[in-house]
Amino acid sequence: MKSFQRQSLNQQLMDVLIANILSGDLPAGQKIPPEAELADQLRVSRNTLREALKTLELFGIIESFHGQGTFISVQAKQRIPNIDILKLLSRDHDVQSLLDARLVIEPGLAALAAQRRSEEELDTIGRCIGVFLDEEQGLENMFHIQLAKAAKSPVLFGYLQGVFQQLIHTAYPQLQKKLLPDYRETEIREHREILEAITEQDASAARDLMHRLLKRRFRLLTEE
Repeated sequence: MKSFQRQSLNQQLMDVLIANILSGDLPAGQKIPPEAELADQLRVSRNTLREALKTLELFGIIESFHGQGTFISVQAKQRIPNIDILKLLSRDHDVQSLLDARLVIEPGLAALAAQRRSEEELDTIGRCIGVFLDEEQGLENMFHIQLAKAAKSPVLFGYLQGVFQQLIHTAYPQLQKKLLPDYRETEIREHREILEAITEQDASAARDLMHRLLKRRFRLLTEE
């Protein structure tokens, strides 16, 4: 396997892993070495490796199976081009532009999820709300990502993942702190309503509810 010669950014590490997949050093179906071993081979920290693997898994390039480990997806090479979307969106963008992108993409994904979701995916989306209730974590990297997966639209999912990655490096995390504490209850209720619409396979309602949730949230975040 080609080695990674120095500590680098997450994107550079993903490039190295992708290069190994394309070259056949990490062939489709192969089990990835344990995290500590792979980090040693690539000469990076386990935290850096973990973040890169998380992104690759979101794009379906690698797959994890409980009790078995992590494997290179049999469709890895077909899905790798979606990473180019993430690179495109890694350029500097202002918060408003990124929120505009979410407002366009996510209602459509909600409608598709209502049409295409499986029962297992409904359970996963529902558990995301439970985690939010228990740990008071934001829903962006849980509910919205799992919903996008249920839409089964790799290109749109790639765009959304790129937007989320870029938002991390903007003022967005700080803006979220502006939300009033009592808005948390409203947000939980609105996410539950979206899940209900998806469960009932009501694409129109899922689209409208997602648009309403994002519009209200972003208005509260960006208003003076």
